[in-house]
Amino acid sequence: MEGQYGALKERVIGAEVFGRPAGYETSGDAIVRVKANEVRKRLAQYYLDTGGAEPLRINLPAGSYIPTLTWLDTKGSAPLVVQMTSLSSPASPAPSSSAKAKFSEWVKRRMWLNVALGALLAATIGLWLLFPRQSALDSFWAPIIESTEPVVVCASVRDDYIYSPRISEALAAGAQNEGQLLDFRLHRDDVVRIPNGQMSLQSLRAVLDLATFLAQHGRQAQLRTPADVSFEEIRHKAVVLVGSFYNPWAKQLSQELRYGFDTMNQGSSGAVSWIRDAKAPGERQWMVDRVWPYHTQPVDYAIISRVFDSPNQRVIVSAAGMSRFGAQVAGEFLTASKYWKSVGTQAPRGWERMNCQIILETKLVGMTPSPPKIAALHFW
Repeated sequence: MEGQYGALKERVIGAEVFGRPAGYETSGDAIVRVKANEVRKRLAQYYLDTGGAEPLRINLPAGSYIPTLTWLDTKGSAPLVVQMTSLSSPASPAPSSSAKAKFSEWVKRRMWLNVALGALLAATIGLWLLFPRQSALDSFWAPIIESTEPVVVCASVRDDYIYSPRISEALAAGAQNEGQLLDFRLHRDDVVRIPNGQMSLQSLRAVLDLATFLAQHGRQAQLRTPADVSFEEIRHKAVVLVGSFYNPWAKQLSQELRYGFDTMNQGSSGAVSWIRDAKAPGERQWMVDRVWPYHTQPVDYAIISRVFDSPNQRVIVSAAGMSRFGAQVAGEFLTASKYWKSVGTQAPRGWERMNCQIILETKLVGMTPSPPKIAALHFW
Protein backbone atom coordinates (compact mmCIF):
# COMPACT_ATOMS: atom_id res chain seq x y z
CA MET A 1 0.00 0.00 0.00
CA GLU A 2 3.05 2.27 0.42
CA GLY A 3 4.06 1.67 -3.19
CA GLN A 4 7.16 -0.45 -2.42
CA TYR A 5 6.38 -2.93 -5.19
CA GLY A 6 10.01 -3.88 -5.63
CA ALA A 7 9.81 -5.62 -2.23
CA LEU A 8 7.06 -7.92 -3.53
CA LYS A 9 9.57 -10.49 -4.83
CA GLU A 10 9.66 -14.12 -3.90
CA ARG A 11 13.09 -13.98 -2.23
CA VAL A 12 12.26 -10.79 -0.25
CA ILE A 13 8.91 -12.18 0.95
CA GLY A 14 10.64 -15.43 1.96
CA ALA A 15 13.14 -13.53 4.10
CA GLU A 16 10.83 -10.86 5.57
CA VAL A 17 7.68 -12.94 6.13
CA PHE A 18 8.89 -16.51 6.56
CA GLY A 19 12.32 -15.86 8.14
CA ARG A 20 14.39 -17.39 5.38
CA PRO A 21 18.10 -16.30 5.08
CA ALA A 22 18.70 -13.36 2.74
CA GLY A 23 19.63 -14.61 -0.70
CA TYR A 24 18.27 -18.15 -0.14
CA GLU A 25 17.68 -20.34 -3.19
CA THR A 26 13.97 -20.18 -4.12
CA SER A 27 14.33 -23.19 -6.42
CA GLY A 28 14.90 -25.44 -3.40
CA ASP A 29 12.41 -23.78 -1.07
CA ALA A 30 8.95 -23.08 -2.49
CA ILE A 31 7.41 -21.69 0.72
CA VAL A 32 6.37 -18.40 -0.90
CA ARG A 33 4.79 -20.02 -3.97
CA VAL A 34 2.93 -22.56 -1.81
CA LYS A 35 1.57 -19.91 0.55
CA ALA A 36 0.65 -17.62 -2.35
CA ASN A 37 -1.45 -20.43 -3.83
CA GLU A 38 -3.18 -20.80 -0.47
CA VAL A 39 -3.93 -17.07 -0.46
CA ARG A 40 -5.44 -17.29 -3.94
CA LYS A 41 -7.63 -20.24 -2.87
CA ARG A 42 -8.78 -18.52 0.31
CA LEU A 43 -9.64 -15.33 -1.55
CA ALA A 44 -11.66 -17.30 -4.08
CA GLN A 45 -13.42 -19.20 -1.29
CA TYR A 46 -14.19 -15.97 0.56
CA TYR A 47 -15.87 -14.32 -2.43
CA LEU A 48 -17.71 -17.54 -3.15
CA ASP A 49 -19.13 -17.67 0.38
CA THR A 50 -19.49 -14.64 2.69
CA GLY A 51 -17.86 -12.01 0.47
CA GLY A 52 -20.05 -12.53 -2.56
CA ALA A 53 -21.99 -9.27 -2.10
CA GLU A 54 -18.97 -6.96 -1.96
CA PRO A 55 -18.33 -4.66 -4.95
CA LEU A 56 -14.57 -4.82 -4.35
CA ARG A 57 -12.56 -7.90 -5.27
CA ILE A 58 -8.90 -8.43 -4.28
CA ASN A 59 -7.07 -10.94 -6.46
CA LEU A 60 -3.52 -12.28 -6.52
CA PRO A 61 -2.72 -13.09 -10.16
CA ALA A 62 -0.87 -16.33 -10.82
CA GLY A 63 2.88 -15.76 -11.21
CA SER A 64 2.75 -12.40 -9.41
CA TYR A 65 2.74 -11.18 -5.81
CA ILE A 66 1.24 -7.77 -6.59
CA PRO A 67 -2.54 -7.89 -6.01
CA THR A 68 -5.18 -6.27 -8.21
CA LEU A 69 -8.39 -4.53 -7.13
CA THR A 70 -11.53 -5.12 -9.16
CA TRP A 71 -14.41 -2.63 -8.77
CA LEU A 72 -17.86 -2.73 -10.30
CA ASP A 73 -17.94 -0.01 -12.96
CA THR A 74 -20.12 2.99 -12.08
CA LYS A 75 -21.98 2.70 -15.42
CA GLY A 76 -22.70 -0.98 -14.82
CA SER A 77 -21.14 -2.10 -18.07
CA ALA A 78 -17.95 -3.98 -17.25
CA PRO A 79 -15.86 -4.44 -14.08
CA LEU A 80 -12.97 -1.99 -13.65
CA VAL A 81 -9.64 -3.65 -12.81
CA VAL A 82 -7.22 -1.34 -10.99
CA GLN A 83 -3.55 -2.19 -10.55
CA MET A 84 -2.01 -1.41 -7.19
CA THR A 85 0.78 0.44 -8.97
CA SER A 86 -1.67 3.06 -10.23
CA LEU A 87 -3.28 3.91 -6.91
CA SER A 88 -0.85 6.75 -6.21
CA SER A 89 -1.62 8.41 -9.54
CA PRO A 90 -3.86 11.53 -9.47
CA ALA A 91 -5.93 10.00 -12.29
CA SER A 92 -6.67 6.91 -10.29
CA PRO A 93 -10.40 6.06 -10.42
CA ALA A 94 -12.18 5.98 -7.10
CA PRO A 95 -14.80 3.44 -6.18
CA SER A 96 -18.31 4.66 -6.94
CA SER A 97 -20.66 5.31 -4.05
CA SER A 98 -23.36 3.31 -5.87
CA ALA A 99 -21.11 0.34 -6.64
CA LYS A 100 -22.31 -1.69 -3.69
CA ALA A 101 -25.98 -1.09 -4.53
CA LYS A 102 -25.40 -2.04 -8.16
CA PHE A 103 -23.55 -5.14 -7.13
CA SER A 104 -26.36 -6.12 -4.76
CA GLU A 105 -28.82 -5.70 -7.63
CA TRP A 106 -26.64 -7.94 -9.80
CA VAL A 107 -26.56 -10.55 -7.02
CA LYS A 108 -30.36 -10.49 -6.85
CA ARG A 109 -30.63 -11.00 -10.61
CA ARG A 110 -28.25 -13.92 -10.39
CA MET A 111 -30.25 -15.35 -7.51
CA TRP A 112 -33.52 -15.26 -9.48
CA LEU A 113 -31.74 -16.70 -12.49
CA ASN A 114 -30.50 -19.59 -10.37
CA VAL A 115 -34.02 -20.09 -8.99
CA ALA A 116 -35.42 -20.24 -12.53
CA LEU A 117 -32.73 -22.66 -13.67
CA GLY A 118 -33.35 -24.81 -10.61
CA ALA A 119 -37.09 -24.90 -11.32
CA LEU A 120 -36.41 -25.84 -14.95
CA LEU A 121 -34.06 -28.62 -13.84
CA ALA A 122 -36.62 -29.91 -11.33
CA ALA A 123 -39.34 -29.89 -14.00
CA THR A 124 -37.08 -31.76 -16.42
CA ILE A 125 -36.29 -34.43 -13.82
CA GLY A 126 -39.98 -34.69 -12.94
CA LEU A 127 -40.97 -35.20 -16.57
CA TRP A 128 -38.22 -37.79 -16.98
CA LEU A 129 -39.52 -39.69 -13.95
CA LEU A 130 -43.12 -39.36 -15.09
CA PHE A 131 -42.37 -40.32 -18.69
CA PRO A 132 -39.20 -42.46 -18.60
CA ARG A 133 -37.32 -43.26 -21.77
CA GLN A 134 -38.85 -46.23 -23.53
CA SER A 135 -36.82 -49.43 -23.26
CA ALA A 136 -36.02 -51.64 -26.25
CA LEU A 137 -38.51 -54.21 -24.97
CA ASP A 138 -41.26 -51.59 -24.77
CA SER A 139 -40.37 -50.42 -28.29
CA PHE A 140 -40.74 -53.97 -29.57
CA TRP A 141 -44.17 -54.36 -27.97
CA ALA A 142 -45.43 -50.83 -28.73
CA PRO A 143 -47.42 -51.83 -31.87
CA ILE A 144 -49.21 -54.51 -29.84
CA ILE A 145 -49.73 -52.37 -26.73
CA GLU A 146 -51.08 -49.48 -28.81
CA SER A 147 -53.77 -51.64 -30.43
CA THR A 148 -57.33 -50.98 -29.30
CA GLU A 149 -58.67 -54.54 -29.38
CA PRO A 150 -57.82 -57.44 -27.06
CA VAL A 151 -54.65 -59.32 -27.99
CA VAL A 152 -55.12 -62.89 -29.17
CA VAL A 153 -52.53 -65.27 -27.68
CA CYS A 154 -52.58 -68.50 -29.68
CA ALA A 155 -50.62 -71.38 -28.11
CA SER A 156 -49.67 -74.62 -29.79
CA VAL A 157 -51.39 -77.76 -28.59
CA ARG A 158 -51.26 -81.32 -29.81
CA ASP A 159 -53.58 -84.29 -29.71
CA ASP A 160 -53.52 -86.46 -26.64
CA TYR A 161 -54.10 -90.21 -26.46
CA ILE A 162 -55.63 -92.06 -23.52
CA TYR A 163 -54.96 -95.80 -23.26
CA SER A 164 -57.03 -98.39 -21.50
CA PRO A 165 -55.55 -99.91 -18.30
CA ARG A 166 -54.74 -103.10 -20.19
CA ILE A 167 -52.71 -101.29 -22.87
CA SER A 168 -51.07 -98.94 -20.31
CA GLU A 169 -49.79 -101.91 -18.30
CA ALA A 170 -48.48 -103.65 -21.42
CA LEU A 171 -46.69 -100.51 -22.59
CA ALA A 172 -45.18 -99.90 -19.15
CA ALA A 173 -43.85 -103.45 -19.02
CA GLY A 174 -42.42 -103.17 -22.52
CA ALA A 175 -40.65 -99.90 -21.70
CA GLN A 176 -38.69 -101.65 -18.94
CA ASN A 177 -37.30 -104.25 -21.34
CA GLU A 178 -35.55 -102.53 -24.22
CA GLY A 179 -35.73 -104.45 -27.45
CA GLN A 180 -38.69 -106.57 -26.40
CA LEU A 181 -41.28 -107.01 -29.14
CA LEU A 182 -44.80 -106.20 -27.96
CA ASP A 183 -47.58 -108.24 -29.52
CA PHE A 184 -51.17 -107.64 -28.49
CA ARG A 185 -54.50 -106.86 -30.09
CA LEU A 186 -56.10 -103.42 -29.86
CA HIS A 187 -59.78 -103.30 -29.13
CA ARG A 188 -62.04 -100.42 -30.16
CA ASP A 189 -61.88 -98.62 -26.81
CA ASP A 190 -58.22 -99.32 -26.00
CA VAL A 191 -57.04 -95.98 -27.45
CA VAL A 192 -59.04 -92.74 -27.22
CA ARG A 193 -57.85 -89.69 -29.17
CA ILE A 194 -58.47 -86.26 -27.60
CA PRO A 195 -57.98 -83.45 -30.15
CA ASN A 196 -55.99 -80.47 -28.88
CA GLY A 197 -55.73 -82.11 -25.47
CA GLN A 198 -52.06 -81.61 -24.63
CA MET A 199 -49.88 -78.57 -23.92
CA SER A 200 -46.38 -78.79 -22.47
CA LEU A 201 -45.58 -77.19 -19.13
CA GLN A 202 -42.89 -75.09 -20.81
CA SER A 203 -45.32 -73.69 -23.39
CA LEU A 204 -47.80 -72.97 -20.61
CA ARG A 205 -45.12 -70.97 -18.78
CA ALA A 206 -44.52 -68.92 -21.91
CA VAL A 207 -48.25 -68.23 -22.30
CA LEU A 208 -48.58 -67.17 -18.66
CA ASP A 209 -45.52 -64.90 -18.92
CA LEU A 210 -46.95 -63.21 -22.00
CA ALA A 211 -50.45 -62.84 -20.57
CA THR A 212 -49.05 -61.34 -17.35
CA PHE A 213 -46.84 -58.94 -19.30
CA LEU A 214 -49.75 -57.75 -21.44
CA ALA A 215 -51.95 -57.30 -18.37
CA GLN A 216 -49.27 -55.18 -16.70
CA HIS A 217 -49.35 -52.93 -19.77
CA GLY A 218 -53.12 -52.61 -19.76
CA ARG A 219 -53.85 -55.10 -22.53
CA GLN A 220 -56.29 -57.97 -22.18
CA ALA A 221 -55.09 -61.31 -23.56
CA GLN A 222 -57.54 -63.76 -25.11
CA LEU A 223 -56.06 -67.28 -24.88
CA ARG A 224 -56.88 -69.50 -27.85
CA THR A 225 -55.80 -72.74 -29.47
CA PRO A 226 -54.94 -72.73 -33.19
CA ALA A 227 -58.29 -74.38 -33.98
CA ASP A 228 -60.13 -71.54 -32.22
CA VAL A 229 -58.43 -68.72 -34.16
CA SER A 230 -60.11 -67.62 -37.35
CA PHE A 231 -58.37 -66.34 -40.44
CA GLU A 232 -60.24 -63.05 -39.98
CA GLU A 233 -58.62 -62.56 -36.57
CA ILE A 234 -55.20 -63.33 -37.97
CA ARG A 235 -55.76 -60.69 -40.66
CA HIS A 236 -57.09 -57.85 -38.53
CA LYS A 237 -56.12 -58.32 -34.87
CA ALA A 238 -52.92 -58.16 -32.89
CA VAL A 239 -51.86 -61.77 -32.47
CA VAL A 240 -49.14 -63.48 -30.42
CA LEU A 241 -48.29 -67.01 -31.56
CA VAL A 242 -46.61 -69.46 -29.19
CA GLY A 243 -45.06 -72.67 -30.53
CA SER A 244 -43.79 -73.89 -33.88
CA PHE A 245 -44.44 -77.40 -35.22
CA TYR A 246 -47.83 -77.83 -33.53
CA ASN A 247 -49.06 -74.31 -34.22
CA PRO A 248 -50.15 -74.19 -37.87
CA TRP A 249 -50.45 -70.39 -37.85
CA ALA A 250 -46.86 -70.02 -36.64
CA LYS A 251 -45.69 -72.67 -39.08
CA GLN A 252 -47.36 -70.87 -41.98
CA LEU A 253 -45.89 -67.53 -40.91
CA SER A 254 -42.37 -68.96 -40.74
CA GLN A 255 -42.58 -70.11 -44.36
CA GLU A 256 -42.71 -66.45 -45.40
CA LEU A 257 -39.77 -65.31 -43.29
CA ARG A 258 -36.01 -65.68 -43.48
CA TYR A 259 -35.63 -67.98 -40.49
CA GLY A 260 -37.78 -70.99 -39.62
CA PHE A 261 -37.59 -74.48 -38.14
CA ASP A 262 -37.26 -77.69 -40.13
CA THR A 263 -37.23 -81.24 -38.83
CA MET A 264 -36.65 -84.76 -40.09
CA ASN A 265 -37.65 -87.95 -38.32
CA GLN A 266 -35.03 -90.68 -37.94
CA GLY A 267 -37.21 -93.53 -36.73
CA SER A 268 -36.27 -94.83 -33.30
CA SER A 269 -33.38 -92.35 -33.09
CA GLY A 270 -35.81 -89.47 -32.76
CA ALA A 271 -35.95 -86.26 -34.79
CA VAL A 272 -33.26 -83.96 -36.16
CA SER A 273 -34.21 -80.30 -36.10
CA TRP A 274 -32.45 -77.18 -37.37
CA ILE A 275 -33.03 -73.54 -38.36
CA ARG A 276 -33.28 -72.98 -42.08
CA ASP A 277 -32.10 -69.70 -43.60
CA ALA A 278 -33.82 -68.50 -46.78
CA LYS A 279 -30.61 -66.67 -47.72
CA ALA A 280 -28.61 -69.88 -47.45
CA PRO A 281 -30.89 -72.63 -48.77
CA GLY A 282 -29.74 -76.16 -48.13
CA GLU A 283 -27.63 -75.23 -45.11
CA ARG A 284 -28.59 -76.51 -41.67
CA GLN A 285 -27.76 -73.95 -39.03
CA TRP A 286 -28.20 -74.27 -35.27
CA MET A 287 -28.94 -77.99 -35.52
CA VAL A 288 -30.00 -80.39 -32.76
CA ASP A 289 -29.62 -83.98 -33.91
CA ARG A 290 -31.59 -85.68 -31.13
CA VAL A 291 -34.53 -83.69 -29.82
CA TRP A 292 -36.12 -84.37 -26.44
CA PRO A 293 -37.88 -86.60 -25.32
CA TYR A 294 -36.02 -89.23 -27.36
CA HIS A 295 -32.64 -88.21 -25.95
CA THR A 296 -31.13 -85.72 -23.53
CA GLN A 297 -30.94 -82.42 -25.39
CA PRO A 298 -27.87 -80.23 -24.64
CA VAL A 299 -29.13 -77.05 -26.33
CA ASP A 300 -32.31 -75.55 -27.69
CA TYR A 301 -33.17 -72.61 -29.93
CA ALA A 302 -36.03 -70.18 -30.30
CA ILE A 303 -37.07 -67.69 -32.99
CA ILE A 304 -38.77 -64.43 -32.04
CA SER A 305 -40.56 -62.79 -34.98
CA ARG A 306 -42.51 -59.56 -35.34
CA VAL A 307 -44.25 -58.91 -38.64
CA PHE A 308 -46.25 -55.90 -39.81
CA ASP A 309 -48.96 -56.22 -42.43
CA SER A 310 -49.83 -52.63 -43.36
CA PRO A 311 -52.70 -53.34 -45.81
CA ASN A 312 -54.57 -55.34 -43.16
CA GLN A 313 -53.40 -53.24 -40.20
CA ARG A 314 -52.16 -56.26 -38.26
CA VAL A 315 -49.16 -57.03 -36.11
CA ILE A 316 -48.08 -60.59 -35.39
CA VAL A 317 -45.53 -61.64 -32.78
CA SER A 318 -44.30 -65.22 -32.81
CA ALA A 319 -42.43 -67.04 -30.03
CA ALA A 320 -41.36 -70.35 -31.56
CA GLY A 321 -39.13 -72.95 -29.96
CA MET A 322 -37.32 -75.84 -31.58
CA SER A 323 -38.69 -77.86 -28.67
CA ARG A 324 -40.70 -76.99 -25.59
CA PHE A 325 -37.64 -75.52 -23.83
CA GLY A 326 -37.15 -73.00 -26.62
CA ALA A 327 -40.75 -71.88 -26.22
CA GLN A 328 -40.15 -71.31 -22.51
CA VAL A 329 -37.08 -69.10 -22.99
CA ALA A 330 -38.83 -67.24 -25.82
CA GLY A 331 -41.58 -66.25 -23.39
CA GLU A 332 -38.98 -65.27 -20.81
CA PHE A 333 -37.06 -63.18 -23.35
CA LEU A 334 -40.20 -61.38 -24.55
CA THR A 335 -41.12 -60.23 -21.05
CA ALA A 336 -37.79 -59.24 -19.43
CA SER A 337 -36.13 -55.95 -20.42
CA LYS A 338 -32.71 -57.12 -19.15
CA TYR A 339 -32.25 -59.22 -22.30
CA TRP A 340 -32.96 -56.34 -24.69
CA LYS A 341 -30.04 -53.97 -24.12
CA SER A 342 -27.98 -55.48 -26.92
CA VAL A 343 -31.00 -55.40 -29.25
CA GLY A 344 -31.29 -51.65 -28.83
CA THR A 345 -27.58 -51.13 -29.54
CA GLN A 346 -27.35 -53.47 -32.55
CA ALA A 347 -30.66 -52.64 -34.21
CA PRO A 348 -30.74 -50.16 -37.13
CA ARG A 349 -32.32 -46.75 -36.81
CA GLY A 350 -36.10 -46.90 -36.91
CA TRP A 351 -36.23 -50.61 -36.03
CA GLU A 352 -39.20 -49.93 -33.72
CA ARG A 353 -41.50 -50.09 -36.78
CA MET A 354 -39.60 -52.68 -38.78
CA ASN A 355 -40.09 -56.41 -39.21
CA CYS A 356 -37.56 -58.39 -37.22
CA GLN A 357 -36.43 -61.87 -36.22
CA ILE A 358 -34.29 -62.77 -33.22
CA ILE A 359 -32.66 -66.19 -32.82
CA LEU A 360 -32.10 -67.27 -29.22
CA GLU A 361 -29.92 -70.03 -27.81
CA THR A 362 -30.26 -71.70 -24.42
CA LYS A 363 -28.12 -74.39 -22.82
CA LEU A 364 -29.97 -77.20 -21.08
CA VAL A 365 -28.98 -78.78 -17.79
CA GLY A 366 -31.30 -81.76 -17.59
CA MET A 367 -34.69 -80.16 -18.16
CA THR A 368 -33.68 -76.70 -16.95
CA PRO A 369 -32.89 -74.09 -19.64
CA SER A 370 -30.28 -71.41 -19.02
CA PRO A 371 -31.04 -67.71 -19.64
CA PRO A 372 -31.43 -67.05 -23.37
CA LYS A 373 -28.63 -65.52 -25.45
CA ILE A 374 -29.01 -63.79 -28.79
CA ALA A 375 -27.49 -65.82 -31.65
CA ALA A 376 -28.63 -63.67 -34.60
CA LEU A 377 -30.67 -60.56 -35.43
CA HIS A 378 -32.44 -59.71 -38.68
CA PHE A 379 -34.36 -56.50 -39.52
CA TRP A 380 -36.11 -55.47 -42.72
